[in-house]
Amino acid sequence: MNNTAEYSGSTEMDNNSGLYTLNITSPKLNLKVNVPLYGFHSAHNVFVASAIANHVGLKKSDLTTAIKKLLPSKQRLNVTKYKKMVLIDDTYNANPDSMIAALIVLDSINIFPKKIGGSFRRYV
Repeated sequence: MNNTAEYSGSTEMDNNSGLYTLNITSPKLNLKVNVPLYGFHSAHNVFVASAIANHVGLKKSDLTTAIKKLLPSKQRLNVTKYKKMVLIDDTYNANPDSMIAALIVLDSINIFPKKIGGSFRRYV
């Protein structure tokens, strides 16, 4: 996500859903895509994988299709929305960094005003 690199990227977060839109720019690629995984780190991983895939010849349409099909691994930042709540399951071998990421995701999903835990951005 460095403007001096061949591939540069930027993200925009939807404050209601907590999901990111990823913009990738290079001489070979201009792509804007919604990342269906939660967390900035996921958007960053999609950026890196997309840049590498495009560099070795994967087309924009193939990248877009593949990104739309992404699913989180079981028990790794799985977000389930119910009528009046959101449940974040990050129980697989959780560590302090992954828990902070999960709490930041919780903080960023604004469709429900009440949250258990409050704001955790100050810990990052």
